[in-house]
Amino acid sequence: MTENSSAITLTYIGSQEATPNYNVMGMAKASLEASVRYFASTLGAKGIE
Repeated sequence: MTENSSAITLTYIGSQEATPNYNVMGMAKASLEASVRYFASTLGAKGIE
Protein backbone atom coordinates (compact mmCIF):
# COMPACT_ATOMS: atom_id res chain seq x y z
CA MET A 1 0.00 0.00 0.00
CA THR A 2 1.15 3.52 -0.67
CA GLU A 3 0.87 6.62 1.49
CA ASN A 4 -2.61 8.09 1.87
CA SER A 5 -4.30 4.84 0.71
CA SER A 6 -7.23 3.24 2.46
CA ALA A 7 -8.28 -0.29 3.36
CA ILE A 8 -11.94 -1.25 3.68
CA THR A 9 -13.27 -4.40 5.36
CA LEU A 10 -16.72 -5.71 6.22
CA THR A 11 -17.73 -7.34 9.47
CA TYR A 12 -20.87 -8.53 11.25
CA ILE A 13 -22.20 -8.75 14.80
CA GLY A 14 -21.35 -12.46 14.72
CA SER A 15 -17.71 -11.52 15.27
CA GLN A 16 -18.54 -10.06 18.68
CA GLU A 17 -21.22 -12.39 20.02
CA ALA A 18 -22.38 -15.93 19.34
CA THR A 19 -24.84 -15.96 16.46
CA PRO A 20 -26.77 -19.10 15.47
CA ASN A 21 -25.48 -20.82 12.31
CA TYR A 22 -22.58 -18.34 11.88
CA ASN A 23 -19.90 -20.70 13.30
CA VAL A 24 -16.55 -20.42 11.48
CA MET A 25 -17.46 -17.12 9.80
CA GLY A 26 -17.75 -15.48 13.24
CA MET A 27 -14.23 -16.61 14.11
CA ALA A 28 -12.92 -15.41 10.75
CA LYS A 29 -14.54 -11.99 11.16
CA ALA A 30 -13.20 -11.65 14.73
CA SER A 31 -9.73 -12.44 13.40
CA LEU A 32 -10.18 -9.85 10.65
CA GLU A 33 -11.17 -7.19 13.20
CA ALA A 34 -8.11 -7.93 15.35
CA SER A 35 -5.82 -7.85 12.31
CA VAL A 36 -7.23 -4.51 11.18
CA ARG A 37 -6.61 -3.01 14.64
CA TYR A 38 -2.96 -4.06 14.50
CA PHE A 39 -2.54 -2.90 10.89
CA ALA A 40 -4.09 0.45 11.81
CA SER A 41 -1.58 0.84 14.61
CA THR A 42 1.34 0.05 12.31
CA LEU A 43 0.23 1.68 9.06
CA GLY A 44 -1.48 4.74 10.53
CA ALA A 45 1.90 6.29 11.22
CA LYS A 46 2.57 6.11 7.46
CA GLY A 47 -0.61 7.97 6.54
CA ILE A 48 -2.48 4.81 5.54
CA GLU A 49 -5.96 4.76 7.08
